[in-house]
Amino acid sequence: MTSLTEQQNVADFYDFEAALTEEELKVLLRTRAFMRDEVQPLVAEHWSDGTFPMELISRFRESGLVGLPYEGHGDHGPAASHLLTGMMAMEMSRVDASVATFFGVHNGLAMYAIHACGDQAQRDRWSTRWRASSRTRRPSTRSRAPGR
Repeated sequence: MTSLTEQQNVADFYDFEAALTEEELKVLLRTRAFMRDEVQPLVAEHWSDGTFPMELISRFRESGLVGLPYEGHGDHGPAASHLLTGMMAMEMSRVDASVATFFGVHNGLAMYAIHACGDQAQRDRWSTRWRASSRTRRPSTRSRAPGR
């Protein structure tokens, strides 16, 4: 088994990973492994077919990576730092920008609106569903270019 230091990103020229706590580094390495093992094998075929890998939605939910920036959502304790959240986005983007964008919109834009603007009843109602990815809908086929 390799140490956490040996698994660090060699492309992190400014060594931002050193600013993460040990627990945050474990989350980042889990993100890196998830993207490498679950996403990377699928994306080339989906890119060629012009489809989105919908099978990844349940895998994201199972990975425990959804809802990390928000305290009280997920099995992670306190909210993740902005540095960790940004580095997770970087790791995802290194493998596939479409999947990173999906995750960012789902985990950032949608969940943040509920977390920041909703009352407690709305947070209780919607945040659990979003974290569970049970409210994620398939992209509309009407938005595809003609002939696709």
